[in-house]
Amino acid sequence: MKKFLALLIAAMLVLSTVAAFATAPSPTPTMTAYSTANANAPAGSTTDGKGKLVITNADPDGGYKAYEIFHASYKTSPDPLPTDANGNVIPNTVNDQYKIAYSIDKNILGQLPTQNVSGVDYPILPDGVTVNRNIEVEPGYYGIEIDDTKVDAAKMLAWLQTDIGGSGANAGKKVYQLFPEHTFTQDGETAYVDVVPGYYYVNTALGSAVMLDSALDSAYIVDKSPTVPGDPDKNITGEPDDETRTDANKYADGTTQNFGGTTEKTANDAAVGDIEEFTIDYNALNFITTKKAGATTNTPEDYITESIEQYVFTDAPTGLDIDIDSLYVTVDGTALPRLEKGDATATPPTEDAWYSFTRDASTGEVTKTAMAAAPTDGKYYTVEKDTNGKMTITVPWVKAPTMIPNPAFNSSQPESESNPRLIANDAAGAGEHLYTAGEDRVIPIKAIYKAAVTADAITKVAENEVEVKFTNKQGQDQTTGSDKTTTTTYKFALDKVDNNGASLTGATFQIKDANKGNALIPVKYVETLTCGIKVHRVMSADELAADIAAAVAAAENATYEDDTDMSAPGAQTAAQKKDAAIAAAQNSTSYYDIVLDTAEAKSIIKGLDKSDYVLSETVVPDGYNRAADTTVTADKLTACDATHTDTHTDMIDGGKSNVDVINKSGSELPSTGGVGTTIFYIVGSMLVLGAAILMVTKRRASAR
Repeated sequence: MKKFLALLIAAMLVLSTVAAFATAPSPTPTMTAYSTANANAPAGSTTDGKGKLVITNADPDGGYKAYEIFHASYKTSPDPLPTDANGNVIPNTVNDQYKIAYSIDKNILGQLPTQNVSGVDYPILPDGVTVNRNIEVEPGYYGIEIDDTKVDAAKMLAWLQTDIGGSGANAGKKVYQLFPEHTFTQDGETAYVDVVPGYYYVNTALGSAVMLDSALDSAYIVDKSPTVPGDPDKNITGEPDDETRTDANKYADGTTQNFGGTTEKTANDAAVGDIEEFTIDYNALNFITTKKAGATTNTPEDYITESIEQYVFTDAPTGLDIDIDSLYVTVDGTALPRLEKGDATATPPTEDAWYSFTRDASTGEVTKTAMAAAPTDGKYYTVEKDTNGKMTITVPWVKAPTMIPNPAFNSSQPESESNPRLIANDAAGAGEHLYTAGEDRVIPIKAIYKAAVTADAITKVAENEVEVKFTNKQGQDQTTGSDKTTTTTYKFALDKVDNNGASLTGATFQIKDANKGNALIPVKYVETLTCGIKVHRVMSADELAADIAAAVAAAENATYEDDTDMSAPGAQTAAQKKDAAIAAAQNSTSYYDIVLDTAEAKSIIKGLDKSDYVLSETVVPDGYNRAADTTVTADKLTACDATHTDTHTDMIDGGKSNVDVINKSGSELPSTGGVGTTIFYIVGSMLVLGAAILMVTKRRASAR
């Protein structure tokens, strides 16, 4: 038992309670024990059977608690050792200055997670720790027996951090939270609490295990290893692979796309125009603690703690267009209002505007509502999007100062930095943190927003990287880290050939999404490569709408005249011609056409989702039969990235993504308006049938 005590008293163990902490290498925190006679012991150390736990270099946020795991019973006289009701010496006692027996509250013992052995549920304890239910060291406390050869402090901490699970009153707690807690008193960067001897878990930033007996009645804990906010965690939480767009022009079924899922991805496949939902999760702190330059030890004096004043998230995506009106920001689960700053230089000038936001958790739909006034608690965020598409979210972290008239203002002198008309009223709480940290010191920030895949994604993978900075009280910015997601579009090559494999020009195709009810996909011509291959890409719904609107506008603005002879069949007035032109612009299939009119008779179709597609030939080369619909499966697609260029081996003849569509020569001449040989078969069949009927009729007449 002495080895166990020495091990626990000698060191404080690191526990990774929050992944965001300790991004820099962290020295092992140390704990030093002092007796009341020690000059370094804190003032007010007790001599009434209690000890004192002292945290130095404490987080100014406070919130420290000590949880009494094992109780210690002791006597002040050297003899006798503690015994049970039968006079037997209680195991695991220490005959030093005081006599100690360790025990556990039997009511709490009944709340611990259990394991079933031979049909009996036993509480789960660290290996080497057993409960002696035959001994009540004190009323309501069972004795604890410890095997020094098996147990160590690391095992104890792992046990204390175990999630209880289940759905009862203790669901969501960890084991240590079942035990009695003692709240520390905060005094600047020192925190202390008086406790009786026992084994304690202390919720320092790194987690601490301390055994305090009455011979060592004050224990010092150095809390602060380097503590800085960690990296953000960014994921794609809504994406079009499993959802369906509401855009009727693109997908035929018209069902609602659902962004309310919880599946997180860091990489995804999508088509140009698809909408993806992104989520940023970040564990913020109120203070940052760093080691001083040149410090070589781990004493409190080696560290400096500074207040964090604001957090800034920047997202500069490629191949994605962020919709800032879809942005939804929460701190500790509560939605923040947004300040949209006015522009005094605009014509006319605009004023600041405040908006609140709600989000439907099942669909991801965000509703933006104008507010009558600024929030009274000072909690809000701002967002900006520059001309390059970079989004910047700023979350103030402390109360802004209230400006009041400067009593020292010299009205005879111009207003200046040294002679301000207004000054900050620090007495109103300026500089105080807006958010209260939890027991683990972190305050979660979450940002959810949508972005559309753009045409830039047809040449390289679309990256969406977020970087987080914070500003300390001195106005210095520090970057904490970054995280990113990737979105990939795909392509294949359509190669039109005859039955001999030669290029066959003059065909037109349309492409359909086989997984979306064979809905037509709008395409846009991009370029013709030097080799004669044409390049087309998927067109977004917004682009399609813009092209249709432009065509309609052109039709509306064109000049029309009545036909010269309005009495002639089919004659039209100018108004009728205009209406027909507008209808043609609205309903044209040209927005979906892939025209193969070069000698190469080949097109690379880019910006596709990784899905199955159907190619339908709508215009057939002269002298050839129409090709049957061709299915292009997802495994035939090649990623649109820097490695797989348009001349990559996947895209050329014989490559996995080169799809041959073969036309066989024949007498069907659709390009001239003819109906092929079919009409002759029909007419011939009708003549034969008519002759047969006539023959039967004549025979019946002769028989009469």
